Amino acid sequence: MSGDLEVEQKVATKLTCKKCGLIILKPNIAIHQVLSQFMLPDQTGNPECVEKFAMVTDIYAFENVGFLKSVNEHKYLACADCEYGPIGFHYTSNAKKIYVALSRVNESDS
Repeated sequence: MSGDLEVEQKVATKLTCKKCGLIILKPNIAIHQVLSQFMLPDQTGNPECVEKFAMVTDIYAFENVGFLKSVNEHKYLACADCEYGPIGFHYTSNAKKIYVALSRVNESDS
C-alpha cells in the first residue's frame, strides 16, 4: 500500500452515495489522490483493489459521512444515512488524511 501523490488537483464534481444519493462531499473540497493497489473491502468484506480516491484533511469537510469499525490500521467510512460502505477510510495513525474511493460513490456536476 502506497500513499504516493500522483495528481494534485481538486475533485470538481459532487460526490454522492451510490445507494441513496446523499451528498458526501461538495465539489472542489477534496483533492485527487492515487494509492497504488490499496485493498478496500467491499460490502461483503472481500478485498477489492482501489486506486483512485478523493482526499480531505478535515473531517468537517464532509457533508454526510459515518464511520464503521476499525480494522487493523484503518477506520472505514460509510454513508451517514443508509450506511452503504465502506466508501473510504483513514489510517488510525493519521486521521488528517481521509480518503473516499471514487469507485464507491457517484460523481455529478450538479
